[in-house]
Order: sequence, then C-alpha cells, then structure tokens
Amino acid sequence: MAVAHDLLTSVFGFTEFKNKQEQIIKHTIEGHDSLVVMPTSGGKSLCYQIPAIALGGNAVVISPLIALMNNQVEFLKSRGVRAVTVNANSNKQELDNLENQWINGDIDILYLSPEKVLTLKFLSILSKKNASLFAIDEAHCVSQWGHDFRPEYLGLHELKSRWPNIPMIALTATATPATRKEIVQKLGLRSPQIFISSIKRENIKYQIVERSVPNKQLLDFINNNHKNEPGIVYCLTRMKCERIATYLKKNGINAQAYHAGLEAEERKSIEEEFMHSNSLVVVATVAFGMGIDKPDVRFVAHIEMPRSVEHYLQETGRAGRDGKPATAWLAYGLSDVIQHYKFIYASFAPIEQKERMMQKLFSMLGVCETKLDISEQLMSYFGETKGQMLTLSKKESPHLVDCTRYAQMLMSTIFWLEHIHKQRFGCGYIISILLGKLNDGRILQNGHEKLSTFGIGKDLSEIQWSRIMRNLLIYEYVTFDIEGYCTLALTKKSKPLLKGEVGLHIPNLYSK
Repeated sequence: MAVAHDLLTSVFGFTEFKNKQEQIIKHTIEGHDSLVVMPTSGGKSLCYQIPAIALGGNAVVISPLIALMNNQVEFLKSRGVRAVTVNANSNKQELDNLENQWINGDIDILYLSPEKVLTLKFLSILSKKNASLFAIDEAHCVSQWGHDFRPEYLGLHELKSRWPNIPMIALTATATPATRKEIVQKLGLRSPQIFISSIKRENIKYQIVERSVPNKQLLDFINNNHKNEPGIVYCLTRMKCERIATYLKKNGINAQAYHAGLEAEERKSIEEEFMHSNSLVVVATVAFGMGIDKPDVRFVAHIEMPRSVEHYLQETGRAGRDGKPATAWLAYGLSDVIQHYKFIYASFAPIEQKERMMQKLFSMLGVCETKLDISEQLMSYFGETKGQMLTLSKKESPHLVDCTRYAQMLMSTIFWLEHIHKQRFGCGYIISILLGKLNDGRILQNGHEKLSTFGIGKDLSEIQWSRIMRNLLIYEYVTFDIEGYCTLALTKKSKPLLKGEVGLHIPNLYSK
C-alpha cells in the first residue's frame, strides 16, 4: 500500500485516506471484485483512480454522467494523469489514435459511457490489450429495484463474461439491501467484498415542512439561514425553475434558473459562475449537480418532493461537501405525489417497474409525514439500522391523532363511487365530496351530492383531509390506479381499516 499512499499525496494532494478508502483500494489492487456504497462526498472516485494508476494504467471507468467524466478527465490531466474520454463528436481519426494509445499503454484511465464500451469498436480495442480494472460508477443504474434504472447497464455483464479475471469495482452513493444484491448479480461480480459507509452526514441539518405558500417559505428559509450563501433549489419543471428564480431575484437573492431548455453555452456559463461564486443560488431541475463538484454548497432546497428516498439522499448530499454546516430543506404537498404519479404513468416502463416506482414514491412521502428524525429514517431505509421506517408511537409523538373514523369516511367514499357508481376519481374530487363543496360542477352533474358521505367531513379543513389522504397512501390502504388517470382505488389492506379492526394514527393533524 506504500504506492497507494504515495499517489494519494503526490497526485491528489491528500495526507490520509478517509472512510474505507484504504481497504477498498488495497482489495482492488490485489485483484478482487467489490461493491462500494459510499455517500456523496465520501471519496468514491479515489477508490478506482488510485488503483488504476497503481496497476499501471489501462483502466476503464464507466459512467452515464458526461459532465462528470469530462470534469474528472480535466482534473486528472491537471494532476499529470493520462486520462481520456470519448464523446459523440469523436471522429474516426481520434478513435484510431485512442486505439494506438491504449495498445501502447499510454492511457491511465479511459472514461466511457455504458453504451460506448459495449460497441464492437471498443470491445475490439479492449481485446487487443486487457484492461487492468473495470470501474462501474452509478452502479445502482443496473438495478430494476433502483431509483434510476438504465437498460444499457444490463449489458455490462458482458465485460465480466469476456474478462472474468480482471477486477471490477462497482460504486454507488445509494443502494438498499435489495439493490445491492441485484447489482452483484446483474454485473456478474465474483465473490465481491461489499464495502458500506454510513450515509449519515453529521454536518447536514434536515428540515421538512408542509407546503403552503412555497415561494415565501423558500425565501424566508434562505433569508433566515443562508443569506448571501451558495445553494441549489430543485424544482420538477423548467417553468417552475424560471418562476422561482425570477421571484428570488426580485426579492434580493442572487439566483439563476438552470434547465435543459437553456442553450448549452448558457448552461456552461451558469455552471462556471456557480463553481466560483460564494452567493449564487441555482434554481434547477434535478440534472444540475451531477458532475458539479462544489464543496461549499451551504444548502439544498426542494420546492417539491423528490420521487424517491434515493433521489432525496443523492440530491441533498450535494450540500456541505466541505464538512461545514449545511441545510437540506424540503417543502412538500399532496400535489407532488399526483405529479410524480403522472410522470410514472406516462413512462414506457413495464407495469412491474411502475409499481416499484410507486412504492419508492410512497416511501419518500413516508419520510415527510412521520415527523421522526429524518437522518434516522434514511439510515433505516438503506438498511444501516434495524427497525421500521414508519413506526410511530405515542411516546415518540405526543401529537399522534386517531384518524380511524375520518379514514373510514374517505375510504367509504372511494368504495361507493367505485362499486355502486362504477366510477373512480382523484384526490381533490374525493376531498370536495367530504367537504360538501359544489364548486366542482362534476359533483352535481354526477349526482354525488346524494352520497351519504357528502359534506360529512366539514369539521376538518382541506389541508387536514390532504394529510389523511397522504397517510392512507403511505400505509397502502389507498393507492392510485397505475393504469388510470390519477384515480384512487382501495387495496387489500383497506378492509380491516374499514371494519375498524385496525386503526390509523397520524401526527400533527391539527397543526397549522
């Protein structure tokens, strides 16, 4: 390991390894396969970069993130490492030159996308001179249980099939036990050692609030906690990015919108400004941040709920990479669940994958709703601690309210509409019936003002009914029809709750 220590200092400028880097590097240099689960800012890159150089070069790193590959290549070149990547614009002459460099051993690390490495051209290049190492970054993309499944990753098992004795290291920041198992299986790792670092980030303070007046809530959060400090605000749509950025600028915040609708040069300009600014707030879709290695991001804010716990952990992990205090702030609401459902329904994914995506969505909603320690919930979700994510007792929350009767009202409405009227409706319509609202013309048109549950829930507000609805979704008493249009349906678990054999208790029903 003397060589690894020398490289750590002479090439990368560090004096000591952190987390489990030293163990992982030693294991890889010795020629063994491994799976590395390490949170953002944990130092995953060194786990394959140092072995690549120590083994004499000719290492292949596979990543789906073009910006990240380009940034790493530029950084490594600045440190004297012979790093190369290939992009879509590379011509035949450039590819021929790369082939000669590879055969002559003039490349330390070759960065490729999963699509590129599996082409006949690159399989041919690799067959002329064996790689010293295969590193699969963002390895969760191979898992259909993962949060970011990419079909092209499934073909990467071909590398292990062709070159079984070349060590392979798979790396990810987020993987549940089920995802870890699938990564090992799908990539064909041979008796790998699994290295898992704690996802707990002691320097990040997590805050989750129920969304009411989102723009003002966000502005107050920034002004009260991170005035004139760099941060990222994530939105689900381009239009929302533009609106939020405009609002923040009008209120004295140095903000810029960033999304795929901007010209490439404009995006690059914003990225560069963000890297060097000590006050810029970038309001972006989730693509921003991948490959942006800025250590002093003081906050990450979500104006809408992410679609999975994995996405939440990955995105919030971009805050405080320098180890100094940072904040992860999230405002959420029932409309987020509906919006994500629409994305899932509109996707071309198989029905089984859509159902898994819905499960992940409801798990994220559970993190928001249960009011337990967020860091502990994240650790539980990823199998780091034992226990149920959604376990909540009177002792843990003195504000736990018995909502069984209200849940029965809501589910009865869904039942009568589906089984008697042969109709299904969405969340807003069901809540309007319970509140006795007639402003939705469909209620009178459909004759639903005659339902026994019409107006039965007037003692609660629309916000409180939304809280009950969200909890029914979390605990799977109610679900969305995966092939419907955001319509609600009862599940197999509904019957015991309808009959009063089990109850529903939720926190802070009456909080403002």
